[in-house]
Amino acid sequence: MSKNSIVLITGGTGNVGVEVTRFLLKRGHKIYCTYIVKKELDNFNNKEKQDINFIYCNLTSKSSSQECIDTITNKEAKLDVLINLVGGFQYKEFAESTLDDAIQMMNINYFSVFNICNLSIKALSKSDNPKIINMGAVAGEVGYKNMSAYSASKAALINLSKTLSKELEALKIKVTCILPNTIDTKANRDSMPNEDHSKWVRTSKISSIISDLTLQNSTSLDLNLIKL
Repeated sequence: MSKNSIVLITGGTGNVGVEVTRFLLKRGHKIYCTYIVKKELDNFNNKEKQDINFIYCNLTSKSSSQECIDTITNKEAKLDVLINLVGGFQYKEFAESTLDDAIQMMNINYFSVFNICNLSIKALSKSDNPKIINMGAVAGEVGYKNMSAYSASKAALINLSKTLSKELEALKIKVTCILPNTIDTKANRDSMPNEDHSKWVRTSKISSIISDLTLQNSTSLDLNLIKL
């Protein structure tokens, strides 16, 4: 991907998203970034706020997501890269979990991504090097204790990514799903204070890998799943 490519980042104002958004912005790409909590925009400095095109969007709503895509396509001739960092985490024993917990995780981690991917295909297909990068999790493959709802939602996202990689090949849209183990964020440290944080994945590493994936000649594009 060359500089000044058009990039849409969902979840770009969250714990991981802020660093990824900032990382790509510094590399000269034109960034569109969705948000749902206005206060999270304060994670960026004033200069970054001016340079990033923020779009309010409820990604679980088809109409809201369509408005987001329309906002971009009304200004741009294409969309080069869709990066889905939107997501949530839940650490809870299965015996204490409810169906509402499972629905919440599916809404945040799966349906939101399904929605925006589905609505972005037309805009992506107009790019010379279109890419979709999704944020999965090792928990979606392995299944960790006390993460039943979270793991199930990430498993759905992983399989969606595998399917899209095959279905969208005809449109030359590359689909990659990154599978980090536990990410080192304040929220995760607060919810799991007794875990060994030194083994967790740094957000800087995720940013670097995503940046590499946006490059046209990246060898990582040959991989559908990238485990960290």
